[in-house]
Amino acid sequence: MASGFEGAPLSRVLFVSTTLQSFMLSASMKRNMGLDLGRVLAHGEVWRLFSHQLAFLDFGEALNGIVHIYWFRVLERMLGSRRFSCFLAITWTLSVSLATGAIVLLGDRREDGATYLRLMPGPYFFIF
Repeated sequence: MASGFEGAPLSRVLFVSTTLQSFMLSASMKRNMGLDLGRVLAHGEVWRLFSHQLAFLDFGEALNGIVHIYWFRVLERMLGSRRFSCFLAITWTLSVSLATGAIVLLGDRREDGATYLRLMPGPYFFIF
């Protein structure tokens, strides 16, 4: 039986990057990373579709999420890194699509016709 991240390179990269970004970024930077569809459409800030899933906002969320990411190394070992990377790509795509759909359907309409609903940042696509 392998210990740690042996045989699970993608889980290790996700674990280390999420940990560093969750604990090293300031709270104001993480709040600005949230998915704001109004800014994506009005100002062309497409990077928000990617960046909102990089770091957790709070310490409790980060600790819980990092523990779950650590345990997903077992899934990567069972599937293999290639299939696991496909799993990550598919779940990330579904997550962005569902988040965008939720913003469009559930968001508040402003006077200028823009939709406003801001989703909090975090790699929840991987955990759930």
